[in-house]
Amino acid sequence: MTVSTYIGTSGWHYDHWVGAFYPQAAGPLKDLSIVFTGRLERWSRSDAEGLVEASGGRTSSNVSGNTDYVVAGPDAGSKVVEAKERDIPVVDEEEFARFLQDRGVDLSREE
Repeated sequence: MTVSTYIGTSGWHYDHWVGAFYPQAAGPLKDLSIVFTGRLERWSRSDAEGLVEASGGRTSSNVSGNTDYVVAGPDAGSKVVEAKERDIPVVDEEEFARFLQDRGVDLSREE
């Protein structure tokens, strides 16, 4: 999986392997911002973030007014509290996997 970084709200990603910028992918998660917190068990954090970005979404390390979903693994902490205070949906990894599949994201190559 490509390691990339979302660059602000510009819609560009920086691919660390290639050393180049690419436009954000269009896809089933376009315009959604996802925060991961806690220990992930199904995917590594970088794989989970890469999956979101490859599907057109954005990831962030902080909960904000722009966050659409928080994916919480075991040992999740203050980000879950903050998300609930902001009425942002908090889901576990299995719920997130179903969310992705419902939107047509192919997870068969991720498992």
